[in-house]
Amino acid sequence: MKILTKLLAVLLLCAVLSVCGCSVPSYEDFQAPEQGKSTLKPTGDLFVKRNYKDKQPKKEKTTARYSVGGCVIEKKNSYYDVTLDYSKGSHREIGSAYAQTLQKACPELMKLCEAYLYDLLGMVFYEKTDYSFLKERAVLLKNSLDKAYRDELDGSAEVLCSGHSFKQDKRLSFEEFYILNMIPDAVRSTSCSAMTVNGNKTKTGHRIASRILEWDLGEDNQLTKMHCVIHYKNGSKSFTSVGLLGMHNILTAVSDDGIMIGIFDVGSSTQKKFTAEGRTCYSFALRYAIENYSSLEKIADHMLKNSGRFTYNHNIFLCDDKNAVCVEDVVDR
Repeated sequence: MKILTKLLAVLLLCAVLSVCGCSVPSYEDFQAPEQGKSTLKPTGDLFVKRNYKDKQPKKEKTTARYSVGGCVIEKKNSYYDVTLDYSKGSHREIGSAYAQTLQKACPELMKLCEAYLYDLLGMVFYEKTDYSFLKERAVLLKNSLDKAYRDELDGSAEVLCSGHSFKQDKRLSFEEFYILNMIPDAVRSTSCSAMTVNGNKTKTGHRIASRILEWDLGEDNQLTKMHCVIHYKNGSKSFTSVGLLGMHNILTAVSDDGIMIGIFDVGSSTQKKFTAEGRTCYSFALRYAIENYSSLEKIADHMLKNSGRFTYNHNIFLCDDKNAVCVEDVVDR
């Protein structure tokens, strides 16, 4: 039987060789077909020069103003200016007031948020259609936060959200809202960049820093309709955040002590399985740091000491007038 099998294999090989031939394919005699000239036209230069010498920034006018409790939202032409005054209520009360004011200032916000969330999930978890696994992730990470931040999130969610589903149904559930506030910690597929120039190279003699939040805008550019600046008025813990409506974590911020912060998501060569068990959100740890520490070194030290508690590796851009550093938080050392 073995001999017969080998004989059949040899006959099959000979048949294939007789059909295909034994010569190696060659393109020596290949003649490229004639083609017409390209109709593509350049749309412009990639690099554009701008001269802002002696040009002062223009302050946008307020087109509408809304207020509930400790929250005031001023609507501008291209962004929203938000003030949260913690002298007028607890974190839960401020979270609730913020949500109630959002309903007045941007009634379509929850639809924008849901559409953006599912655009992002479809891109990150493209092999899945059921995102219910994120419910556990949302609850674990929310419960890991300091009580003040949990209360603030719950205060907003109780006004804006309904139900506990994780599906696109034109309403935002509690867990979906929590995940939106934890995109860098629970979802990702984001990236950012920044640069800074020392004071000895600037006209004013002071440091200049810039930062780009390179997030996907959503299929309908939803994020462009959610830009905001939030002023957190809380005594010595006061700071200003540049981010998105309805978000309570930190993406970019400047403290009252003149420290600028920006988050950078980075990859990992280990490709370890994600876990939220026993972990917490670095974007909220960064908020704690900017609220409670007045120096660049102490903020950096706080994040480094807690790096093993976070879900993903990341970098943090930190600068003040004299110094600039990149904090590299490695989750698994």
